[in-house]
Amino acid sequence: MNEPLEPDYYEVLGVLRTATAEEIKRSYKRLALLYHPDKDRKNPNAKYNFVRLQLAYETISNSYLRLCYDIKHPRIQKEWDAWRRAKRREREEEEEESRKRQKRSQQEAADADAAKIKLQKAQEAAIEKARAEEERSKRGELEQIAREVGVLEEEEKLWTAQEKEWLAKDKAGTPSWAFTSTKQANQPEISEDEKNKRERERVQAIARQRLKRGELLRKRAKMQKLEKDVQRLVALREQAERKRRQEEEEKARLAREKFTKEQAAREALAREMARLAREKLARDEAERERFARETARLAREKLAREQAERERLARETARLAREKLAREEAERERLAREKAAREWEAAEKVRRAREKREREQAAEREASRRQAAAKKQEEYMYQQMQDAEQEMRGETNERIRPTGRWYTQTPKVEIFDSLPKDRANCHHSGFWGKVDGSFTCQGCSAYFRFWILQCPNCRMKACATCRPLVQHKATDWWA
Repeated sequence: MNEPLEPDYYEVLGVLRTATAEEIKRSYKRLALLYHPDKDRKNPNAKYNFVRLQLAYETISNSYLRLCYDIKHPRIQKEWDAWRRAKRREREEEEEESRKRQKRSQQEAADADAAKIKLQKAQEAAIEKARAEEERSKRGELEQIAREVGVLEEEEKLWTAQEKEWLAKDKAGTPSWAFTSTKQANQPEISEDEKNKRERERVQAIARQRLKRGELLRKRAKMQKLEKDVQRLVALREQAERKRRQEEEEKARLAREKFTKEQAAREALAREMARLAREKLARDEAERERFARETARLAREKLAREQAERERLARETARLAREKLAREEAERERLAREKAAREWEAAEKVRRAREKREREQAAEREASRRQAAAKKQEEYMYQQMQDAEQEMRGETNERIRPTGRWYTQTPKVEIFDSLPKDRANCHHSGFWGKVDGSFTCQGCSAYFRFWILQCPNCRMKACATCRPLVQHKATDWWA
C-alpha cells in the first residue's frame, strides 16, 4: 500500500490536534534544529523532511489555514491510520515469514547436527568395535606368545642348568658325555665314534638352544610390543569412555541449562504478557479518554463552526445589504452621469453646429481671399509677361538686382503686405530647401500634400510659384 499523498501535519509537528500556538511553535523549533539539513547531512531525505516540517508549521500556525486543514484532517488521519495498519500487517507477515524461515533453518541445522552426531556416533562405535576386536586379538596373541615364552623360558632354565653342569665337567677334565647321568657312569667305556657322535649331538643341541634363545628374545620383544599396543588400546578405550561420560555430563548440563532458560523464558513471557495486558488496559483507558476529549472537541468545534457560520451569514447579509445600497447609489450616480452626458452631448451638438457654421464662414472667406489672391497673381503674372516683352523690345529701364537677375520695376502686390515684420524684413535670399510633408503655402494659401519650399532665413514656406514672387517682393521692398 502506497503512502498517502497528503501529510498529517499534526503528526509531522509531533503535537495533538488540540495543541496551542505556543506548543506548536516550541515543537517546530525543536524539530527544526533536529532535522535541519546541515545537522543531518548523512540522511538523503533531510531536505524533504525539513521542507515538509516548514509547510506543516506554516499551515498549522495560520488560523485560517488551520481551520481549513482541520475540516479535512479526519479523512487524512483515517488514511494514515489505514496505511499504518497495512504497514503493521506487512511487517508482522514479514516477521512471521522470517520466524518460519529461521525455524526451518534451525530445524534443518538441528537435523543436520543430529545426522552428523549420529554419523559421528556410528563412526565412534565402529572405531570402538574395531579397537575392541583389535584388543581381543592382541590379547589372544599376547597370551599365546606368553605361553610360548613360558615354555621357552623353562627350556632355557633346563638348558642353563645343563650348560653349567657341562662347564663344570669341562673344567674338571671329564668329557661332557661321561657325565650325562649316573647310569651312564656305571656303563662300560664307549668307543671313539660314539664319543664323536655324542659331541656332534652336543654341538647341535647348543646350536638349537641358541636358535631358541633368539626366538625367545624375538617373542619377548613382540610380547612387549603387544603389551604396549594393548595398553594403548586400553588407554584409548578409557579415553573414549571418559569422553562419553563427559559428553553425557555436558548433555545433562545443557539440558539443565535449557530447562533453566526455558523456565526463565516462560517467566519472562508471563511478565511480558502481564505488562502488555497492563499497557493494553492503559492504552484502552487513554483511548477512551482521547475519544471523550475528541468528542468534546468535535462538539466544541461544531458549536464554533455553527457560531462562525451564523456570524458569517450575518456578515454576508450585512455585506449584501451594503452592496445593494452601493449598487443603488451607483445606479443613481450612473443615471445622473447619463443625464449629464446627454445634456453635454446636446450642448456639444450645438457647439459643433456653431463651429461648423463658423468653419463654413471661414472657408467662404478663405475661398474669396484665395480667389482675390489668385486674381492678383494672374494680374501680376500678366504684368510680368508684359514687362518681359517690353524688356525684350528694350523699352524698359533696366538695372541689376542683388540676385544677379534682371527684373522690371513692378508695383507692390497687396498679398504680401500682411506678412509678419520679421518675414517682411527678410530678403529671402539663398537656397530654398525642399521640405517633405503636408503644408499650406503662406503666399497663396494653397494646400500641398507632399512637399513645399522653405526660406533658409525666416523659415517661411511657399510653393514653387510663390517663391520667386516672395524673393522679388523682398528685393523690391528694400530697394
